[in-house]
This record gives sequence, C-alpha cells and structure tokens, in this order.
Amino acid sequence: MSILIKIDPYSVKKNKNAGDTTSTIKTGFTKRSVEFEAFDKSLDAIKKIIGKEVHISSSSIYISNEGSRTEIKGLVIDMDITDEEILKRIRVFGDSGCLDFDHDIETVHHDPVADYSFKYEDTDVECNGCGSKFMHNELESDDDGYSSTVCPKCGESDCCEVEYQSLSDFRKKKSK
Repeated sequence: MSILIKIDPYSVKKNKNAGDTTSTIKTGFTKRSVEFEAFDKSLDAIKKIIGKEVHISSSSIYISNEGSRTEIKGLVIDMDITDEEILKRIRVFGDSGCLDFDHDIETVHHDPVADYSFKYEDTDVECNGCGSKFMHNELESDDDGYSSTVCPKCGESDCCEVEYQSLSDFRKKKSK
C-alpha cells in the first residue's frame, strides 16, 4: 500500500527568483582591511589602539612655520573584531579612514528556479522489513541511487511505498 506524502499548505510560497538560471553565492572568507591616515600620532600608539600588525604604506614629516606635522598612512588586514569596533578605533586615532571588504563570490548556473517552494507534511511510514515506524524525511537513499526508500533502522531497500504529492495536484485540490 502506497502512502501519500502531502504538501504542507502553509509552506507553499512564490519564489521571488522564479525562472532565474544563475545565482551568486559567497564561496569563502571575507577579507576586511582598513586604510587610514593619522596625523601627529606615533606608530606605537596606532598599533596599541588597533591591536594588530599595521603595514605602513608611507610616513612623512611636514615642516612649516607653524611647526612639524607627522603623517602616517597604513593598512590593517583581517582584523578579528566587529566592523563597528574597527570604525570606533579609527575615529580614536585617525583623521581619515576607510573600511574595505573583499568578498569571495561566485556565479553558479543551474536549472530555472521553480515558481513555488514548499515542504511536505510530517508523515509516519513503516518499514515492510523490520516493522519500524519513522518519519518520511528519515528515509535514506542507497549509494547507487536506485532506491530513495531505504529504512534508516535496518537498511532495507524499498522498505515502503511512498508517493509525494505534486504541486499541480495540490493546486487542483485546493481550487475545488
């Protein structure tokens, strides 16, 4: 006897990306770096505030009638603190600063996204081999891909007969 696994009516939602054949996904770690300029501050003071290795891109001393002014430009990479904390620390010592992100992203090509997404209702099934009862979503597939109804308890292939309701059947019944 086949068990019908019905669509959960509360889970049916229209996909905002219906029909799309490409998706952009984040594939790796996001690198953060901070570029800054600080005037009249020592390098040691900057390192103490940042708490990380600072890579100095340039350091200059300007001399005018009003005295000397030191300018330090630098870069801090991969800080392990929040963005808010980074910006707060820049404001403590920096006369200017820029927070920069380098995201590792990739475009993936795939079949068109379905018009709707949905889940199935939780349904109990019983193994014809060992008699165990379990939820339909606990069914396993065999390594060869021949059976998607492998008992999670005893490992029996084709342990039960299940039929999943199609979206078109669901919509027909709903419209009646």
